[in-house]
Amino acid sequence: MQPSGDPTPEKDKAQPKVSLLKLFSFADFYDCVLMTLGSIGACIHGASVPIFFIFFGKLINIIGLAYLFPKQASHRVAKYSLDFVYLSVAILFSSWLEVACWMHTGERQAAKMRRAYLRSMLSQDISLFDTELASHKTV
Repeated sequence: MQPSGDPTPEKDKAQPKVSLLKLFSFADFYDCVLMTLGSIGACIHGASVPIFFIFFGKLINIIGLAYLFPKQASHRVAKYSLDFVYLSVAILFSSWLEVACWMHTGERQAAKMRRAYLRSMLSQDISLFDTELASHKTV
């Protein structure tokens, strides 16, 4: 039974927490490069939404002034439309970089973890598995 002042269950206290450094202990230099490139792509991709709204606000302002200065507005609308194209290309490549790098490094690190687990299981003495199986037998 839990004490009334402790909101965390006893099950959570028994399990040790994994530190951030231990989480990436299977990463080598290539994985660190992939994670860095993926993080840069994520930052660019995340910054694209505010930039999009800045461009969109300027475009709306130009369209609002189109009644007063129609010739200048047409040129400026074309300029901001081209900015949208450039932004969409930047979003395309940054989001691809983000997803590709993080997925590749995740798959590499998961494979290393699986190999280490299999190596650990295969290096165990066979009696460990015999005692485990004997305790779970039903009569």
